[in-house]
Amino acid sequence: MIPALGLIGALWACGGPCFAQDAKMVETRFHRVHLKNGNFVDGALLRESDQEVILKLRDGEFTIRRHLVDRVEFVKMRSVEYVRRPEPPKEAAPGKKGIALMKEEPLPDPQASRAALPAGVAEALGAKVTAILSRLAKAEAVHKHDVARELLSAGDGAGACVSALLDTCDEEDLPYVELVLKKMKDRACVEPLSKQLESKRAEVRKVGVSVLGVLGRKGALNQVRGRLEDEDARVREAAVGALEASDDWTVLKPMARRVADLDENVRKRASAAAHALAKKFGLLGDLKDELLSHLDNTRGDPKAEVASALLKLADTGLTDTFLKLLEDDTPSVRAVAAKALALPEAEEALLRLLSVERDGRVKVELAGSLGRLKSGKGEATLLLWLEDREREVRVAAAGALRRITGRVHDVDHEGCSECHKGGAPKRP
Repeated sequence: MIPALGLIGALWACGGPCFAQDAKMVETRFHRVHLKNGNFVDGALLRESDQEVILKLRDGEFTIRRHLVDRVEFVKMRSVEYVRRPEPPKEAAPGKKGIALMKEEPLPDPQASRAALPAGVAEALGAKVTAILSRLAKAEAVHKHDVARELLSAGDGAGACVSALLDTCDEEDLPYVELVLKKMKDRACVEPLSKQLESKRAEVRKVGVSVLGVLGRKGALNQVRGRLEDEDARVREAAVGALEASDDWTVLKPMARRVADLDENVRKRASAAAHALAKKFGLLGDLKDELLSHLDNTRGDPKAEVASALLKLADTGLTDTFLKLLEDDTPSVRAVAAKALALPEAEEALLRLLSVERDGRVKVELAGSLGRLKSGKGEATLLLWLEDREREVRVAAAGALRRITGRVHDVDHEGCSECHKGGAPKRP
């Protein structure tokens, strides 16, 4: 007890910082992404999917591949915030030197990474960048962002050095380095980043493509275009993002090919990008021809994405194409075709499919198109669908019947047939 009182008395006598602060309670809310290696990253959650988790940090978006993530947690925290009251300046005691609070780490031996640095880089700069990347690799997740930001003040030429050393970075550190390079916007990065596009590591190629897209140099984007055919979906998606605002009309054709990509994220982003580029350059007809060329060689959900891209063109000359797709083996393709064929000339084809269709997605689109046509010929089947096990089908059927007959049907209670007794055939 005596030593404790002595310590408190000493702090009081010295006017220490704990007695020169005002306190207030603050509440902080954020998302914490727990990584499988035991670390975690805090930020504002922007998007979460089966492939990635995207957080908003101070300097921009931060992407974490899903296979690195253990779980995502929403954190709400109350804490005490101390606000220091201003103190009068103190004169240093004569004859005494200040005491360093932190001892700077000795720079590691840069020889292991030296070979990767661009020619002509000053040895001191190369050593400094290498030292920061070394500390980044050792830092805990909560400190990595701040360590990476040190690269911003490393000096002229730091961007080129960092770009040349990408292949030496751990996968979990690359998103932090990517943010820094995008913030630098240093054109000297183009040459070393272009070389990184040939890296054996897909995550390194992805960073190279993303940063080159931000730099926007024409020569660099020509190399990025080649990455639209990369073997890794992450790199292809990054290439689509880098080229979606391109000023080069020749990008449209390779972009349209990616609408049929095997990866869902790639093809959806490519579809939006292809439409934006075609509209920008007045090449909607060219996009239509390119998409049609992929239909016969594509199967499954990629074919459905191509069909959806054609539907967005709102081209009345595509009716025969969609009538053919209405007979496709893949439900998602038939669903797109059914949505596109709310046309009087397609009514009989829709009714034929109506009598045999079993997939809920297709039923929803069939009901929607027949409702827009106000076709009473399918009323009996639509009444049956009011008892479908999928609520989306029941809602779509009720909406179609309201358009056709003007009557409102309940879709959320058991025995729905009671609300239209006598008007519907019994379920077989």
